[in-house]
Amino acid sequence: MKRCARCLAERPIEDFNRSPKNKDGRHSYCRACQKAHYRANAVRHKANVRRTSKARRQQALDAIMVRFSAGCVDCGSSDIRVLEFDHVRGTKVASVSSMVRRGRALSIIQAEIAKCDVRCRNCHAIVTIKRRGSSWHDAYMMRS
Repeated sequence: MKRCARCLAERPIEDFNRSPKNKDGRHSYCRACQKAHYRANAVRHKANVRRTSKARRQQALDAIMVRFSAGCVDCGSSDIRVLEFDHVRGTKVASVSSMVRRGRALSIIQAEIAKCDVRCRNCHAIVTIKRRGSSWHDAYMMRS
C-alpha cells in the first residue's frame, strides 16, 4: 500500500505508475490523480509546445535567410521566392524545408545547409541535369 501525495488515499502499489526516479520505483500520485493533473495542464502544455515550436521555426528561417542573402551562386539572382538549396557535399539527410517543418534542432538544420549551395530554380535544374548525365531533354534535342 502507498499513500497518494495528491488525494492522500491509501492505494495498492499497482495503482501508481512506474517511475525510476523515485526510491520505490513508483510515482507519488496515483493513476487517477496523475491523469487529472495532466488533463488540467494539457492546454497550458500545448500552448508552451506551440510557442517553443514557433520560436524554433523562426530561428531556422533566420538561418536560411542569412544563407539566401548571397543569392544564386551561378546567376546571382537574389529573389528569395526562387532560391533553393542544392545538396552538393556529403549525403543528404532530408530537405531543409522538411527539417524546418518537422521542428528539427537548429544545429541539425545548419549542418544540412552547410552541405548545400544556394541556386535559383532554373540554375538548380540545369546543374542537376548536367550532374546526372543525359536526360530526356538531351534525347529530344538530338532528335530535332
